Amino acid sequence: MFDIKYRPITFNDVIGHSHIKDIFISRIKDGSFTEKSYIIAGPHGSGKTTLGRIFARAMSCDNPQNGEPCNICDSCVNFFSENQMNFEERDAAGHGTIDWVRAIVDTLGHNLFGTKKIILFDESHRMSKESQDVLLKPIEDRSIICIFCTTELNKMRAAIRSRCETFELDRITNKDIITRLEHICVQESLTYDKTAINWITDQCGGHVRDAINSLEQVSKVGDITTDNVKEYLGIGWSTEILGLIENILADDMKNTMSILDMLLYKLSPQDIYESILNNLVNLMYLVNSLEVPSSFDQVKAKDIVTGYSVMNIRDLVSKFNKSSKYITRYNLICEVTLLLDKVHGRFSDTPIMTVKKDVVITNTSPKKDVESLTPIDHLGMNPNSVTRKSMSTVESNIHRRKLSVSQNSNMSSDDFAKKFSEEWE
Repeated sequence: MFDIKYRPITFNDVIGHSHIKDIFISRIKDGSFTEKSYIIAGPHGSGKTTLGRIFARAMSCDNPQNGEPCNICDSCVNFFSENQMNFEERDAAGHGTIDWVRAIVDTLGHNLFGTKKIILFDESHRMSKESQDVLLKPIEDRSIICIFCTTELNKMRAAIRSRCETFELDRITNKDIITRLEHICVQESLTYDKTAINWITDQCGGHVRDAINSLEQVSKVGDITTDNVKEYLGIGWSTEILGLIENILADDMKNTMSILDMLLYKLSPQDIYESILNNLVNLMYLVNSLEVPSSFDQVKAKDIVTGYSVMNIRDLVSKFNKSSKYITRYNLICEVTLLLDKVHGRFSDTPIMTVKKDVVITNTSPKKDVESLTPIDHLGMNPNSVTRKSMSTVESNIHRRKLSVSQNSNMSSDDFAKKFSEEWE
């Protein structure tokens, strides 16, 4: 497993976050790390837990080297084998209950090793408020060193945050991730294409572990090439997706369905749906001279920008349904055909009402007489004719009439319906 094999074990191995690493190293050098507990916050995959582990190991190290853990002393060896007695790492998502935290606090007075207990809480935002409160006194008394790793800093109690030193991590830059992936390729003697590495990096969204896992997945089937990345990771389908978008703009239903059918043999409906949205966003980025991913086909995109106005593209973006979370093959086909109709004016957002022949509809002011409201008014077909106050009165009348009718236990369901309709006449 590449992600485990190449997991950083020193601050120097960690990519990015230079200023935070410098602070941790200085704390180890001068021994001031015992004065605080710490919160390490940042987006998913930014290296929070990795930094926390290295910092905790350096705190316990018998012979730290320039602020780095030596990784060869008994303490470091025990740390790697998970036998370090004064350190615990807990997943707060599964061990964040108040009883579990109380059990930890109760053992603090029985420490036989003469050092402070260090506990790393991963996903610490999942801890209950009560369990966080249990830690307030031990943290304030400096009888425990906590390292809270969280993606949601706002869910940490204000009282906890005031007692801790907080570090907020940024996303890892693509440049740093590319450097790490190329280093792994060299170490593993993998033949790689620079463009393929860029595609993987763009797709991972600043998450180093995801990028390394994607690299390993492709390496199991062959060299790291754009063809293999496209085939096995579903990355690099920008040309086909842009072709789909171009045919939607051209109102070409036949070619649109043909491209969509081909894509459905290669990608999942959800992946296609998200790719359409991503490529629409990248089109807008290109129009506004902003940076786009390396996997985005800029040549094809420029053809679209040349052939259609910015307003056409914006109109397509605005009409694309961005709220669907779960989509099937048939949902996707329906969404695309609906998008075609919307863009080219064949779809009206105004509901069509059918009326009986010879019925004349005139514009009148909203009805104010509650008793004159019809069931259609009550059902919301004409919401402008019902105020909040009158609506509550209508509901009250309906309940009263239902009650009076239902009190006759001998009345059949048909009689009930007939009686109810007569009430409205």
